[in-house]
Amino acid sequence: EDYRKSVPRREKKAMRLPPVIRQHLLTENMGYSRGQIKGATDEAKRCAKQRQKTVERLRLQPVEEAFEKIKRFRKRNLRRERGECVECVSGIWTYRHVPRHTRG
Repeated sequence: EDYRKSVPRREKKAMRLPPVIRQHLLTENMGYSRGQIKGATDEAKRCAKQRQKTVERLRLQPVEEAFEKIKRFRKRNLRRERGECVECVSGIWTYRHVPRHTRG
């Protein structure tokens, strides 16, 4: 607690290392090869790009859900217009199932 109060917090900018020093620390002190560093860097970039795509798609999610709802509604209504039983078409009924459209 005393340490936290006495030492000021560094800014994000002050915590960054130049690439040359970072690479030296990783290769000489930590024992990583340049290929391992490049592979990890590429993976991090790929993950960041995927996160960015996810954020972009989240904005469109309400629109996509509305389209799906409309498609389900139209599909159900088309089956009713044709006189098909929705439960029969879905294939999730048991042998004891009696379709609604044949009930008296």
